[in-house]
Amino acid sequence: MDTAALSTAFAAERRADVVGGLTRPIADSADDHPRGIGREIPVADQDLALPCSPLLDEGPIPVERDAAQLFTMDLNERAQRKLTLQSHLRHAPDRHELSLHYQPKVTAADRSLVGVEALLRWTSAELGSVGPADFIGIAEESRLILPIGAWVVGEAIRQHAQWKADGYGEIPVSINVSAVQLRNGDLVNTFRDALRRHGVRHRPSNSN
Repeated sequence: MDTAALSTAFAAERRADVVGGLTRPIADSADDHPRGIGREIPVADQDLALPCSPLLDEGPIPVERDAAQLFTMDLNERAQRKLTLQSHLRHAPDRHELSLHYQPKVTAADRSLVGVEALLRWTSAELGSVGPADFIGIAEESRLILPIGAWVVGEAIRQHAQWKADGYGEIPVSINVSAVQLRNGDLVNTFRDALRRHGVRHRPSNSN
């Protein structure tokens, strides 16, 4: 018999026993009314207990009330993948692995250029190209978005200044900002420092 399947079946049986025991009504000595205890219990196969520890370290995992969550190889692989991405992402700016791609913004009438949007891209020397959907959330959770976001601001303003020096005029650049950056409180100073460093004059927007 497949030992992995047998081990998983045993773990499932044991979690059912534990949940059943905890949810069995008990009598309250004050009024003899039965009481129930609700618990959410994550259960790991012995072979997965140590590999799954990084996932446990991240905090509570959503589990339905009066239920148990069985850790699987899929959960373990996802946890390991997340830790690997976070570890490599931490060094991405210093290793010059980040870049900005500029998406043109044009008018509907004559398709003339009115600006560009800076899109962050990451090409890891070891992991290859990593999509924004795979690393932006991790950057926000780990607060790595703060140094990365500061790099984005500086690089976008540097490119804006370079285009102007090359004779292309002042091309407006849009930058996506994370809510983590907005809550941090240093975003304004980050922009001011980058504008001053690259000699770009601040121009207030004419919003009505």
